[in-house]
Amino acid sequence: APRPEAATTIRFRMGGLWEGELADTVRAVEAYKEVLVHDPSHTPAIEALDRLAHGENEPMTAAQVLEPFYEQLAEWTKLIDLYEVMAKHTDDPIAKKERMHQVAGIYERQLQEFDKAFDAYASALEIDPGNSEDTVAQMERLAEVTGDWQKFATILSGQAENVLDPLVKTAMLQKVATVQLEKLQDVDAAIRRYTEVLEDDPENLAAIQALDRIYG
Repeated sequence: APRPEAATTIRFRMGGLWEGELADTVRAVEAYKEVLVHDPSHTPAIEALDRLAHGENEPMTAAQVLEPFYEQLAEWTKLIDLYEVMAKHTDDPIAKKERMHQVAGIYERQLQEFDKAFDAYASALEIDPGNSEDTVAQMERLAEVTGDWQKFATILSGQAENVLDPLVKTAMLQKVATVQLEKLQDVDAAIRRYTEVLEDDPENLAAIQALDRIYG
């Protein structure tokens, strides 16, 4: 090719042939990636990879190639969409949760959309409620920002029902009770939650002490 631009055009045409005429998605992705290595802002190649990432044939391969370019171009909304696609096509709950944490991070830090960040962490909690300490901590921190403690308590209470580990469940219910008592001033609801904790763990000292303070 006489010029770099001409070489890029040829590489992109190769990708189109692998994708369309030869139905070899893996090699198509490789060709489109090669285009972006030489021209990171090549819109047609980015669009082709995005189309493959939203398809059914090798979506993760295309998404993994596209991820750093969206980040480099600060295409935050498209990167969120890409992470959600990657979470959808990931079987490992820990990896799914990590993707949703990434989504939440973009909503919070790059877009300042704190409600959507909270919702993304809530999705992560639903994916893996049994390993939730870090997710719950992030949700609690954002509840301080948004002031929506009722939403936090409702989600956490619902997910506690899906947890098999009694220690994790107890910790969730205690957190709910604390929020209901201290943030929502809903004494009756807090009593019900602390009582529920004692039904599963009759010697739970924190719940006993909390009820003692309430009744006092």
